[in-house]
Amino acid sequence: GNVKNARNLYYEGRLRDSLAFLERYSKYVDDKEYRARVLEDYNDLIFKVIDMFPDFRMRLKLDKKTGKVMFGADVQSVFDICWYTFSRIVADVAPPVDEDLDYFESQGSILSCLACGKYFVRRSSRQLYCDSWDCQAERNRKNRRASYARKKATEAENKE
Repeated sequence: GNVKNARNLYYEGRLRDSLAFLERYSKYVDDKEYRARVLEDYNDLIFKVIDMFPDFRMRLKLDKKTGKVMFGADVQSVFDICWYTFSRIVADVAPPVDEDLDYFESQGSILSCLACGKYFVRRSSRQLYCDSWDCQAERNRKNRRASYARKKATEAENKE
């Protein structure tokens, strides 16, 4: 990746109360040597970050809306929800090595699809579903049902 950004992470870590993952690499002045040392310990650094995340109990659940059985995390608190969501984002969205660290921010915000639950980068502020054909079909069905319900409600009001 970008050595300048990695060095900035080290200096930001020194200014804040955080874990100093990159402190031992501060002695390398040459960018090539710095990059070589960090890449040498890449797996160890990743495991240190992974160990910061708490463990989750996974189990089968019944989705009351759809009536389908789903495999999901058993969460007990708001903090569990936050950690689980952050874990899914790290696992599903974050690239292992990204040359352009501002790529996702330049593309749009990350959202979870209302139909399938997968993460996607949305292109407009009103987009709630990913581009999958099944998810778009679900979106259209939901919109048609809502439109039909509004039409029936309007007809019922007019009869009264």
